[in-house]
Formats: sequence, C-alpha cells, structure tokens
Amino acid sequence: MEQVGSYAGISLQSIPVYLLLLLLSTLRVGSFLLSSPFFGSRMVPLPVRIVFSFGIGVWVLTNIKLPPLEILVGIDL
Repeated sequence: MEQVGSYAGISLQSIPVYLLLLLLSTLRVGSFLLSSPFFGSRMVPLPVRIVFSFGIGVWVLTNIKLPPLEILVGIDL
C-alpha cells in the first residue's frame, strides 16, 4: 500500500481510524465544553466553541494514550 506523501508511516487504510479517533476525542471535549458554565452560555459564539473543541481534541489525540480503536468499536458476539 502506498504511503501518504507528507505523512511518513501512515498508510491510507489507517487514515479513517485516525479520523474516527479525532471525532471521538472532539465529541468528548465538545460535550464537556457545552456542559461548562462559561462555554455553554450564549456569550461564546458557536464557531469559537467548535474551534476550541477541535483544538483540545487534537491535543488529546496527540498527547494522551487512547485505547485501540478495535476495542472501542469491536463487538465480539
């Protein structure tokens, strides 16, 4: 399988896995921000909350060890 040009070591098959992990971490951070008193108020515009949520979500994805995606979405029946 070919490698992505500027991202050495990432195969094209693993990109959806990273995008799903980014989505999960961003949703988790976004829900926390909406429940907080300051960011959940109408004083903070929606684009600011979205950018802040994605920024913290990317930080979580790069700095905190998350479980493998197979454990998160895999169901063995």
